[in-house]
Amino acid sequence: MDKKKLTLLIMLPIFTLTSLPTQAVTKKAPAKHQKKIVCRTKAQPKKVFVKTSCKLAVPKKKTPTNAPLKVNFTSLLLVNRTHTLPANYVPFNLVKVTVPANKAGMQLNRTTHASLINLFAAAKKAGHQLLAISCFRDYAYQNNLYQASLKKFGQAHTNKYVAAPGKSEHQTGLAIDIGLQGNSLSVNFGQTAAGKWLKSNAPKFGFILRYPQGKERITGYNYEPWHFRFVKDAETAKAIIAAGTLEEYL
Repeated sequence: MDKKKLTLLIMLPIFTLTSLPTQAVTKKAPAKHQKKIVCRTKAQPKKVFVKTSCKLAVPKKKTPTNAPLKVNFTSLLLVNRTHTLPANYVPFNLVKVTVPANKAGMQLNRTTHASLINLFAAAKKAGHQLLAISCFRDYAYQNNLYQASLKKFGQAHTNKYVAAPGKSEHQTGLAIDIGLQGNSLSVNFGQTAAGKWLKSNAPKFGFILRYPQGKERITGYNYEPWHFRFVKDAETAKAIIAAGTLEEYL
């Protein structure tokens, strides 16, 4: 046989195989040997995500549902009977209260507390010795208060004066109950010299009377002359008061 013909016959199968499409001769590796695509987010570089499809990336380890949930600070966060907070909500930047208080260890949002210090100082200068009665309360603490009120006063009274867990502004770290030494929280506080001064001057420091008289149907709560809510600054407080309530402003 001619050497040229022999060479052609030997090379022909090789040429044919290399000309076939890749998928015709390549076997797909088993799923367990496929390489996982791992990426990191810029905002959270420490969290590793595994891409499970072209559209979805999920955490490799899920966060427990009972872990503290922290959100960015917003002084206009609306919380009431219809706008609720989850059980694991915890406000950012909680600090210990340093103004006169009825018990040690109470906390407030840092910005709220800074304004509260100035408010109490102004009240003292005007001759009023104010007292912080209640500040930040977490979900569990609020639930205990609610259940105790139900047992002692019943459903009707409790719904008017005590927020159910998740529906209390105290869980935001932006609300504070203010009273006087030796006086329990009551509607009578609004008629005292200190109560009147507080209602008129608190807005200058970014606080509003959260549950004003005559607005019960809107706020969902009875008149509480002791409950004040921080809303950022005097300008915002003035605008909310002009609107009537935080609900009407928002």
